[in-house]
Amino acid sequence: MSGGFLEFSRADIDALEGLHRELRRIGVNVNQVVHAANRGRVDLVRGHWEALAELRRALPGVRNLPLQIIANGGGVAEIEIACRSAFNRDP
Repeated sequence: MSGGFLEFSRADIDALEGLHRELRRIGVNVNQVVHAANRGRVDLVRGHWEALAELRRALPGVRNLPLQIIANGGGVAEIEIACRSAFNRDP
């Protein structure tokens, strides 16, 4: 690591892109559960609804983190800001 930036190997980039795809699939599955519950096909208690709502809020930002890390060149400060933003935390 030099100058506060991380250098990613092709394997690291592939892994980050794979993580992005998997997080997207998780988001699709969460949406399917919500839609099934809204149609009465799945019974959810209040706690489940709250957890699903939180996942639906957080997943878009989290899903894009791996791509942001690659796009920003791996700057440590930029990665920290992207992570805090994804989780709605103040820097």
